[in-house]
Amino acid sequence: MADLVLTLVAGVVATALMPLGLYALPPFGLLSPPEQARAFGSFMTRREDNALIRGLVLGIVVGLVWAFVYAALLSVFGHKTMGAYILLGFLFGAFFGESLSMATALVFADNHPIPRFQENAWRIALGTVMIHIVHGVVMGVMLGAYGVDYAFIPKLILLQ
Repeated sequence: MADLVLTLVAGVVATALMPLGLYALPPFGLLSPPEQARAFGSFMTRREDNALIRGLVLGIVVGLVWAFVYAALLSVFGHKTMGAYILLGFLFGAFFGESLSMATALVFADNHPIPRFQENAWRIALGTVMIHIVHGVVMGVMLGAYGVDYAFIPKLILLQ
């Protein structure tokens, strides 16, 4: 039970810190955190006036769900040191962020209902990579610091 609560806390902190990734590459002119949320929210609502809250809610829900995915992946791939937690968190964040950014760029460039987000699809995609790297690293740090381990997951995989 403690691991579930600690994973949830780590997910909340990692999700709250994700916007820092948008400030990591200022020369590239990444969108601000509210604009990034508005881009995803308006893709769902097809309007900009009600998009910010929906984009933020989407980001929070997805961030919390992925916190448990990261905890499970760290358990499956093994970990012994804080460095391993951080490295794996970085790699998972980079992989997930890159996968999502390619889909985002392809979909937003042609199908986003708001023209300014169509034109900025590459900025949204690059921002997506950066925020997921932040999420992964923070998850690695927090899960490593607390020693969260879902040891039953590797056992379930080996049984099949």
